[in-house]
Amino acid sequence: MKYLNVENIYNKIVNSSNRIIAITSTSRYEGVSSIAYSLALRVASAKKKVLLVEFNLSNPYMSDFFKLKDIWQNDKNLNDNIHNIENTELSIIPAPNTLNIPVFILEKDLMKPIFNSLLEQYDHIIIDSSYIGNSQQYNVPIEVIGYIADYLLLVVATGVLREEEVWHAKNKLKKFNLEISGTIINEYKNYRLIDQIEKILKIVKRVIPYSSKACNSIYNILKRMQDCM
Repeated sequence: MKYLNVENIYNKIVNSSNRIIAITSTSRYEGVSSIAYSLALRVASAKKKVLLVEFNLSNPYMSDFFKLKDIWQNDKNLNDNIHNIENTELSIIPAPNTLNIPVFILEKDLMKPIFNSLLEQYDHIIIDSSYIGNSQQYNVPIEVIGYIADYLLLVVATGVLREEEVWHAKNKLKKFNLEISGTIINEYKNYRLIDQIEKILKIVKRVIPYSSKACNSIYNILKRMQDCM
């Protein structure tokens, strides 16, 4: 992942309208956690209070990285689970142990007012969520994440995207009347970018038929740029 990507995300979507930003993907291992953490650090560096919430329960990252103790309680009070990172504006709610997940975090109508109350303490909340197609029992589902968030950011990793997972993600989002607000390409694998963009655009054209003309135009522009470099 390039820092430029994080800077672009920050400049384009971190504003007063998008205070709760959720980050997800169509499949595993697309770099959602690293982007969520990097974005939270960027927000904190601007002297804005930011809360990073780890809702990627099946593959938690922050708890181990920061050696945070799981102190979750089933009392609908997330404040007791907040860890403040010393000398920064960053705070973190680590993922609960999958054997002790509070039932309320799986209920969107309970979570919405809880997150709204957290906005009284923080300028922004970044949610590190699992991939859209994750159907494991111990997981915060996308319908809850999408209901909470003001902005739903999709991470697409070069060399990882698979068409069947895109179809599954699209159908799942449609089922719950959710839409992706924006997309970022995570270039953490060493593939030629133009080839990966062509692959992604081909999948998009099959999944969304009326997008064919726009996809062709995008590819032609990128190809001309690539030829000039």
